[in-house]
Amino acid sequence: DLSLCTCDGEGVYCREVKSLAELKISFSANFNYGAARSVWLQGTTLTSLTSDVLGKIISRKFYVEFNQSATIDRIAFRASKESMILLSLFGNKI
Repeated sequence: DLSLCTCDGEGVYCREVKSLAELKISFSANFNYGAARSVWLQGTTLTSLTSDVLGKIISRKFYVEFNQSATIDRIAFRASKESMILLSLFGNKI
């Protein structure tokens, strides 16, 4: 259920999520090919990203920007460890 995120040819955009539970539900959706070119998680009130929140999505680029995040578990991106070329954490509290 991607109801709080949008998905297009470029990737997944999540700006409306208000909790880790909502984000986890969004990323438990079935993605074509199990991947997205890019993931944008921007402008949320999330204060952390836990190891399980992004599920099994594979992406080359993650833009986790302008959130309230003070802690981000590096394991959260484990599904993309072979393919990720960019991780932007700009504008967080870390």
